[in-house]
Amino acid sequence: MTSTIDPKEVLKFSSLSEKWWDEDGEFKLLHDITPIRMSYFKEKITEHFNLDPKSLTPFEKISIIDVGCGGGLVSQPMAKLGASVTAIDASLENIEAALNHNKNNVDYRHATIEEISKNSKKYDCVLAIEIVEHVANLDQFIKSCAQVVAPGGMIIISTLNQTIKSYLKAIIAAEYILRWVPSDTHDWQKFIKPSNLENHLRDNNMKITELKGLNYNLLSRNWYLLDQIDTNYIAICKQV
Repeated sequence: MTSTIDPKEVLKFSSLSEKWWDEDGEFKLLHDITPIRMSYFKEKITEHFNLDPKSLTPFEKISIIDVGCGGGLVSQPMAKLGASVTAIDASLENIEAALNHNKNNVDYRHATIEEISKNSKKYDCVLAIEIVEHVANLDQFIKSCAQVVAPGGMIIISTLNQTIKSYLKAIIAAEYILRWVPSDTHDWQKFIKPSNLENHLRDNNMKITELKGLNYNLLSRNWYLLDQIDTNYIAICKQV
């Protein structure tokens, strides 16, 4: 089986692992966008599984695997909503950072998705948040993610579109002008057009049912969702 791991990417994030929970540090951008993303994730998961949106723990009967979990910025809020969460990362340092912050209610594992796919366990929801643009083999990654989706389940993918606008905003502006993320965090050549992602999903009996973009209002200093996806996008994916 071809590995999805890019050693350079693992090393890059391992070197920053102590910064995951510094809200003013290298991962400030991820902390800033977590509330709006979590609200959207909650809405879509609740809708898909016909759960009670008014419940404080609507995901009590839902199993989730967070692939490329980093320091647990999404895993932990999901667990607080009641989900049974397994969180995996190829970086041992990232897993240690997540465990050091809060080990309660999340099953953290130093593992890859292709390793997990060899097991019989399936998950209601697979999260691939800001990870597909860092993998070495997208085809194998999507295949492995699809293999662990339980019948009637879903995949949520958040990534960057491969456009001139994404190069200017996500790399030139975010990395070198505004310094929102460390320089060389992203490689534009690995950004993924939705049509390309759709092809990989279709090959694995999955399809995109909704796309949303995320944008920043410089005046209000707030993040918001929109239908425009030429910089980044969240893909809600369901089984065919």
